[in-house]
Amino acid sequence: MKDHFRAAGNVVHADVMMDTDGRSRGFGTVLFSNTREAAKAIQLFNESFLLGRQIEVRPDQHAR
Repeated sequence: MKDHFRAAGNVVHADVMMDTDGRSRGFGTVLFSNTREAAKAIQLFNESFLLGRQIEVRPDQHAR
């Protein structure tokens, strides 16, 4: 996921949430170095496909 989102800017951290059995829960987070890059990621990738799955890219509702 980190490599995929680098097209929008500097990815500081990326995480895919996993179940206890090691399988993806189907969501994750990507932290960019600034809000401009995060906005670009939303514009570029919302409703796009990653590994054959359509993804929703939106701001974190818990962002500070």
